[in-house]
Amino acid sequence: MERTLKVLIADDSEDDALLLIRELRKGGLRCEFQRVENSEDMKSSLDLESWDLIVTDHNMPSFGSAEALQIAKAVQPDTPVIVVSGAITDAVAVNSMKSGAQDYIMKDNLARLVPVVERELREVAQREARKQAELQAAYLAHHDALTNLINRDQFNNHIEDALSACRVNNSEHALIYVDLDQFKIINDTCGHVAGDELLIQIGLLIKGTLGENDAVSRMGGDEFGILLLDCRVQEAMA
Repeated sequence: MERTLKVLIADDSEDDALLLIRELRKGGLRCEFQRVENSEDMKSSLDLESWDLIVTDHNMPSFGSAEALQIAKAVQPDTPVIVVSGAITDAVAVNSMKSGAQDYIMKDNLARLVPVVERELREVAQREARKQAELQAAYLAHHDALTNLINRDQFNNHIEDALSACRVNNSEHALIYVDLDQFKIINDTCGHVAGDELLIQIGLLIKGTLGENDAVSRMGGDEFGILLLDCRVQEAMA
């Protein structure tokens, strides 16, 4: 199902705002909108809701596109902003783009509106995809992709921190190494999907028994490491 585009329009003319929405809908874009005509209402709308697109008139009695751009970029910097004007000089257009506007459109050429909006929505989607990929890469740098437990490198960092704490305050910690016996039988008889699920469940089981500051890692294959902070050997054995 096609999602509905949420459009915030900064314009003192309700008729002009309706013309913009009609043009978007005529171009096949489903949208809902809100119109604001002063800086206070614009700030309030941006604080209350997340918008897919901001369209601002260049000249309004109470404020103009320069202030609207400043507000938009301060509150929702990733939302594309398009300036629409009945008359705008090249210098003003250039300044708008430098201030963060994605494009400007003349009111007598609204046929450009839909292609510009579609382009900006594609670019927003691409930026979001890149951001998610970067977050995923950063996550996988410290976590095991199968179990979502911290990986060997991150576990080593926890051990180094624990050793440093021992040297400073004579604290005592416990390190446990877990190696699953005969795990190969699971893979051979039930398949690797079942083996992977078993590793996930064992990881969850171990993690569920630990304290908030303890750590468990899948070290590789069917091996797990557990670090119990502020824990004596007798307590760890228990």
